[in-house]
Order: sequence, then C-alpha cells, then structure tokens
Amino acid sequence: MTREEAREFLLSIANQLGCIGVENLTDRDGDRMRDAIKALEESHWIPCSSGELPEEGKDVYVTCGNGRYAFTTEGKFSLRFGGWVSSWDNEPINVEAWMPEPEPYRKEGEEHD
Repeated sequence: MTREEAREFLLSIANQLGCIGVENLTDRDGDRMRDAIKALEESHWIPCSSGELPEEGKDVYVTCGNGRYAFTTEGKFSLRFGGWVSSWDNEPINVEAWMPEPEPYRKEGEEHD
C-alpha cells in the first residue's frame, strides 16, 4: 500500500464513522487517526522534478547525488544563495529530493512546544 492509498483509506474510515471530514473527530481514536493522516502527508520524499519547493530558507532533509553516490543531509532552498544550499555552510548542493523535518522525539505524555 502506498502512502497515498493509506491516507485515502484512513480518510474513508473517518467518513464511514459518520464524521464530516477528519477535522471534526474529537475522541482519542479520532486524534490518533488525524495524527496518522498528518504523518502520511508530511513524511515522504518530494522529487525536485515535481517543482514543489519548501518554504524559503526553511531547513529540510535533502537527498543529494552526483550520479554515482547519494546521501541525505540537511539543506534549504534559498533565493539569496541562488538555489539549494547546505544548512551547515550555505554551499551549493545538488538536491534530487527533499522532505520536511519530522517533529522531534518526545516521551509519551510530554508537552509539545
């Protein structure tokens, strides 16, 4: 099952439960379902060929390659620097795909900032 198929499946379950859209779920299971849908929407690689770009200057995970090797690091798209650059030193990098950074790990019950 692809991420998109999983997302659509969860949305269909939410609607079958008599909810009008996932935004109206309020119980614990509804919150967990909403979190699962959000995770599926946010945690995927976006190919640069799609034309979709992250928010200007926001750090994201990037997969870089030179045709022979590939690696993952942090980068950002910056018009000021003329395109994709490393988050560490603002040097140009050849990005093949990017994804938003995930939420930081929190122990169960910890408050999120």
